Amino acid sequence: MRKHFGITVACALALLPLAAHAQSAPTHLFGYGNAAAEAKLDEEFLAVPDAKLAGEELKTLTAEPHLASSPEDYKTAEYVAAKFRATGLATEIVPYRVLMNQPRKVSFEARSDDGKLLSTGPTPEHVSSDPYQDNPKVVMPFNGSSASGDVTGEVVYANYGTLADFDKLAADKVDLRGKVVLVRYGANFRGVKVYIAQQRGAVGVLIYSVFALPFALTGAMLAANGLPSAHILLWILVAMVTARSAAMAFNRWADAALDAANPRTRMRAIPAGLLTPGFVLGFTLLMAAIFEFACWQLNRLTLLLSPIVIVVLFGYSYMKRWSRLSHLILGLSLGIAPSAAWIAVRGSLDPRITLLTMIVLLWTAGFDILYACQDMDHDRQAGLHSIPAELGLEASFRIARFAHVAVVVLLALFAYLFRFGLAGDVGVILVSGLLFYEHRLVSPRDLSRLDAAFFTMNGIIASVFFLSVAFDLLLKVRH
Repeated sequence: MRKHFGITVACALALLPLAAHAQSAPTHLFGYGNAAAEAKLDEEFLAVPDAKLAGEELKTLTAEPHLASSPEDYKTAEYVAAKFRATGLATEIVPYRVLMNQPRKVSFEARSDDGKLLSTGPTPEHVSSDPYQDNPKVVMPFNGSSASGDVTGEVVYANYGTLADFDKLAADKVDLRGKVVLVRYGANFRGVKVYIAQQRGAVGVLIYSVFALPFALTGAMLAANGLPSAHILLWILVAMVTARSAAMAFNRWADAALDAANPRTRMRAIPAGLLTPGFVLGFTLLMAAIFEFACWQLNRLTLLLSPIVIVVLFGYSYMKRWSRLSHLILGLSLGIAPSAAWIAVRGSLDPRITLLTMIVLLWTAGFDILYACQDMDHDRQAGLHSIPAELGLEASFRIARFAHVAVVVLLALFAYLFRFGLAGDVGVILVSGLLFYEHRLVSPRDLSRLDAAFFTMNGIIASVFFLSVAFDLLLKVRH
């Protein structure tokens, strides 16, 4: 099958200033022998983004589905090449042959031990205004080069799916042969997750991402008193994905040396040599630029406040070097989401939604304190500040419990302020119960189930809260 190479990140075209010329620049830039011209283009790329032009280019590039290797994909390559030539850049499209498989069908079923059907999927998103809603050229996400066939097996959770995570399962005598591995996005390239799982005998991999997004969607639905418009929902999702990607990548770049010295994290992408620091930093800047564009698409206040979000997201990576309050900054990084989504919908801020920001802040800080317990010795040796490193395990668990008790109290107040109905109140009760159960999983004397408490339970908590509030709002709208 033929595939044509245009450019890996076509969205960068939207921000590329025309007629850029080289001046003075660093003598060395990763990936280039003589980098002066490229460095000058980078400066202009970052300094003079044109939001209006970006919108026009994105509309053109996303006008129709363009799966890799399709004729529509080649049209985007021709369009990008024409734009590059217009700036005076010597540009050619080089065709080459490579295997590009496409799925005939993507589906999964989750069943309990007794065979009862629990859920099915994936379910395509429905956007009524999209002319390509039912177009067969739009395919569900899939892992390229995966084998065809049906896969059935017990599910084993493997955290981020890093080599260290799989080694921990092996040390705990967890046999992955014939199992389906459930992993989170982040920490390493998704292809590496699949590769290691395959090497350990797994028959399938499921990759997921939750945490802040359910709270952002909760804020958006509360602001809209139901479902926001498709336009607003789209750009909130773009902003959330790019902000998270920028924050995660920047954290990996900033902490590369610390990760290399920590046995738990030394197999992350940069210290393991899978990605270079220059590539990760470049990816960070690209995601930040797209995040800013998404904010511009929403409203003026969202755009004006967006630099503050970037400062908070990037600032977290350095807080452990200075203060034990790093857990609160991480909480703020996620807690911003519901208030930001409210502003995206309304163009103003209601003090009531800031209570949900405080709830997410304390919830996140509490579980981050617990998660940091496993790095206590390393943090002390490296001179890093964290509550476990400075106060010990027993005090850390007491502080985390206090934070989550405060979450339960604030949730009750939040439900009262927004006049939750039965569904919303049930959600608050369920979340409170799940938080209690989460603390039953771990103790200062037993951290063996910390990953289950940190990832699985918190993912469930975020999802349960969003679904209960969404159901409550939709019931009110119907009546």
